[in-house]
Amino acid sequence: MVEVLVRIVLVVGLVLGVGWAWLFGPAHVVSYQMQEIVSSAALTWANAGLDRGKQELAQRFEDEEIPEYLPTDKCDFYEETDVKWVDCKWYVDVYIPVVGQVRRLRFQEIHGASRDGRLQTDG
Repeated sequence: MVEVLVRIVLVVGLVLGVGWAWLFGPAHVVSYQMQEIVSSAALTWANAGLDRGKQELAQRFEDEEIPEYLPTDKCDFYEETDVKWVDCKWYVDVYIPVVGQVRRLRFQEIHGASRDGRLQTDG
């Protein structure tokens, strides 16, 4: 009896884990990709200028096949002291079919770079 109960719990856990990964996994993968992309854009801006930093961001979006729900205009470029910052904010609405609801996931990546190549993160 205990063995059957353990198997049921394991199967339910597996189904829930796979369901979570199927629904929310792609949005989190994009967030992970954005860490490198935003850092790269900040470094390029610090060393080659704002226009080149924006070009780097756009090129990396294309190369990494970032989804259309995250356009490059969701990223702000600003400067504080000697650090060039790139701040990207976006959200993803995920429909959960079992309960018929939409869950909004919010993401933000902020990375800065100084001219000497030091990377910084905010937060």
